[in-house]
Amino acid sequence: MKKRVCLLLSVMAAVMCLGMGGAGQGGIEIPEPARDFSAALVDRSGLSIVLNRFSCDGSTFFFGKMGMADASVDFDRIRSAAFEKAADGTVSALIQLKDGDTVRLVMKADMACYGSSPVADVRILLADIQRLEIQGGDE
Repeated sequence: MKKRVCLLLSVMAAVMCLGMGGAGQGGIEIPEPARDFSAALVDRSGLSIVLNRFSCDGSTFFFGKMGMADASVDFDRIRSAAFEKAADGTVSALIQLKDGDTVRLVMKADMACYGSSPVADVRILLADIQRLEIQGGDE
């Protein structure tokens, strides 16, 4: 009886493991943002790429701390941004606005940004972006 139960459990485990060889290696799923922004970004390795349907954590704004306050800056207002990694696991973003003003936000380094290019769908952590320019916003 014990041998049958062990055999049955082994067969069930083998069946459940079938097809799991590629688990976690699927394609990148790009969130569908409410508005379509393009971003020309340069990562920390120097690679330049233009991404359509650009968003960060699926949103079309940057969110972080401005001093002690929580703040968000909509992509509509942003011309460009430069990012510096900090030792505490955050990223300092110096954001140039279209109206000429500058805003500094402290943001989470592990925020994922997404976009689509003609060659690949892309997911990149904010900490891995050196600078970017944003265009678009068509609804």
